[in-house]
Amino acid sequence: TRGLPVDELALTIKDVIRFTRAMEFRYLCVDALCIVQDDDGDKAEELPLMGTFYKQSALTIAAVS
Repeated sequence: TRGLPVDELALTIKDVIRFTRAMEFRYLCVDALCIVQDDDGDKAEELPLMGTFYKQSALTIAAVS
């Protein structure tokens, strides 16, 4: 809700932001940014919802290496 300085993000995330904009998608969910990685409570709340995110997404991009 506060925004993130794009220039401080990892190159992989910058690339997917550019791609998302080029494809004219309105929304982008980046797990590493949307789920507080070092908060077990947030993970417990958010991880069960991931199946719904993937099921309802128009496109899923995964960085695998």
